[in-house]
Amino acid sequence: MKRLDWSTLDADGRREALARPRRRTEARVADTVREIMDDVRTRGGAAVTEWSLKLDGAAPRRLELTPDRVAAARDALRPADTRSIRMAAENIRIFHEATRPEDTPDVEIIPGVRSRLVWRPLRSAGLYVPGGSAPLFSSLLMQAIPAAVAGVGRRVVVTPPSGSGEPHPAMIFAAAEAGLDDLWLIGGAQAIAALTFGAELDDGVIAPCDKLFGPGNAWVAEAKKQASNLAGGPAVDMP
Repeated sequence: MKRLDWSTLDADGRREALARPRRRTEARVADTVREIMDDVRTRGGAAVTEWSLKLDGAAPRRLELTPDRVAAARDALRPADTRSIRMAAENIRIFHEATRPEDTPDVEIIPGVRSRLVWRPLRSAGLYVPGGSAPLFSSLLMQAIPAAVAGVGRRVVVTPPSGSGEPHPAMIFAAAEAGLDDLWLIGGAQAIAALTFGAELDDGVIAPCDKLFGPGNAWVAEAKKQASNLAGGPAVDMP
């Protein structure tokens, strides 16, 4: 971890510390992501598997959230941690249930012409949750629970595998608290490609998603950008 003492930095040093990583603008990121996206579009799950092995050292895997697996994850966490995750999940659920938009009544614009706002949930949402060395289980809660409250029919969560090949126990416990049935251990641009085009993998099938959500590194951000630019491709939450 790189540590910076703000009080000792001059103006140039502070600008450098706050600057976005330069690699985000490098052409090689866009070119590599385009190669991955094109490969997955052409070869499907075989390409997802090959890129996962090459970049993460592990094949894609579907992790079913069985009662035994969830219980083991809970037991691996401190009681204070499990209480915090449950509290966060409940707070997120309460807030989004209270602020869920509702259809408006008919408004007569001119005699005989009526209009109203109608809200309908997405059929499916692909949720990317950073994992590996920095598992952001809070990001999982903040994506999966609002999607459930909105009534999204299918929530697909992808998260990179850790060095051990297993997700952090907090990720498993948070996923269970969010009401998910499984997690897909896939990361990077290949995960975004799988959510975009769909992929038949050894552990099951990922069907294409209507909209992609979630933070990620430069490769993930570029993959989401390219996915949203495809004709008929998925929408994305934001760059």
